[in-house]
Amino acid sequence: MIFIFSYNRKEMLESLIEELIPFNEHIMVIDDGSDFDINDERVGVCKFPHGGKSMWWHTWNETLKIAQSSIDNKFMFLPDDISNLDIEKIKRIRANFSIKEKYAYNILNVGNDRGWTRIKRKDCIIAGYESEVSPYVDCGYMTNRETLEVLDWKQDWINPARFDRENISSGVGEAQSRAYWLANVPMYLPKVKLAHHGNHESMMHPNERKKNPLITD
Repeated sequence: MIFIFSYNRKEMLESLIEELIPFNEHIMVIDDGSDFDINDERVGVCKFPHGGKSMWWHTWNETLKIAQSSIDNKFMFLPDDISNLDIEKIKRIRANFSIKEKYAYNILNVGNDRGWTRIKRKDCIIAGYESEVSPYVDCGYMTNRETLEVLDWKQDWINPARFDRENISSGVGEAQSRAYWLANVPMYLPKVKLAHHGNHESMMHPNERKKNPLITD
């Protein structure tokens, strides 16, 4: 099952859906209150009132409930603003992990660490591809049912006082990274990108993105 988190990026979303159709898996768009409706019979849509960064934990909590209620074992969580996914490589990496093997593999690697855990990056090979042991996952990754059991299929409440600090993140990636770290779930990064992320405006972190562009090339 593939989840796409989306907000007011109609053209990017439609393009990403087209790229993902060859996966031949159920696609669910998690819409954070966009100004348009998604009318594509090939995908499911769960639309919430716009909550933005401070309610991102709730959006993820509802998404994990959907994942739990599905019959799928493999899951991929993606932002709507990526493109040029290396589908064959992603399939091979996912196939490398057994049903009972816990893992979380990031789609992007932009070269910087988040400081959320004490894990040190280390080179490794996954499915024949150069990868790194990662100190984090950041809301764009692939995993499986066994791993999401570690989160108990929920994303805990994030204290809104967090957002008194300028350019602070939603807290979801940090919370999940720490949960996986404490449960000894291996997290990974690709050495060579699995998707492209360009220097476009961020819907969630506009000021931070201007200071620190998120670019995979």
